[in-house]
Amino acid sequence: MTYSAHHDLSMHNIPARPGDPLLVGDQAVVDVIVKVAYNACRQMGSTHNAAPCAQALSERIYHPKPGDPVYVPDSLRQDEDGRRKGVGYLVVARTEWWHSDEDWLAPNPDDPWGSSFAQWTLDEPLVWDPLTHPKRPKEDVFYVQYGPDPGDICRWENASCYALPLGGDMMRELAEAARVIVLAERGNAWAH
Repeated sequence: MTYSAHHDLSMHNIPARPGDPLLVGDQAVVDVIVKVAYNACRQMGSTHNAAPCAQALSERIYHPKPGDPVYVPDSLRQDEDGRRKGVGYLVVARTEWWHSDEDWLAPNPDDPWGSSFAQWTLDEPLVWDPLTHPKRPKEDVFYVQYGPDPGDICRWENASCYALPLGGDMMRELAEAARVIVLAERGNAWAH
């Protein structure tokens, strides 16, 4: 199996979003939206016996899809350039190699093993392609478009990403998901 290289978003169509209120709107309004979503997540806690709409909302918030408005709770701060890179639109969530191909194979005279590949595989016999070796470290990452320009992308690792429950399309998805939950519960109740 192979994974994408860091920052390779060539397979994704990232739109320009001039005038998008989430990206260039009043920061105080965006702050309120994020705080409401954050508190909703905290209040939901376990949704084991929650109402179907709460179950659907929880599932949707915790599993955002590409294109969803999102926030990264680990980053509710502004960067050096005054821009908040943890609020925007999810471009993609995926697994990537921890080392670039070059770093993985590059000889390192300071490393007693010689390279990252040799260190992680402990000089075992080479029966795997070094670039797809099963011991090669991977990490789960996601990319957020935080500005109106398609190049305003931030890569996040070791962080969480939650959907902001905004917009008619997402609300229609939530209503349908809640309907499916109700029908499944009714089916289980009628089966007994």
